[in-house]
Amino acid sequence: MFRDMFLDVMDGIFAFALVFVGDGVTILQEIAGNSQPRKKMDHFTCYLPGVVTLGLELASFEERKIWMSFAENVTSTCFGMYRWSPCGLAGTLGKHVQVLFSRFPS
Repeated sequence: MFRDMFLDVMDGIFAFALVFVGDGVTILQEIAGNSQPRKKMDHFTCYLPGVVTLGLELASFEERKIWMSFAENVTSTCFGMYRWSPCGLAGTLGKHVQVLFSRFPS
């Protein structure tokens, strides 16, 4: 039961919420009810790579590569939100993540 629920969530993330902004920046769009997705990412999303990594044993070999790449990119994006913010602290909501990253070199 929980296995199927986890796999459904992962399918939903890749189908509806995942956005590759470019240069390794990966965000998960906010989707609330029947509204249009919004390109903003809550800081709690930064816990997702750990959850995905724990669920790797449920994935096929091909899915594992995709999921691991996803986890690495989200982790990098979260780190960058702290690294490139003027005060060194990331906010609770990243609304313009791609703007923040575009201002600074890798």
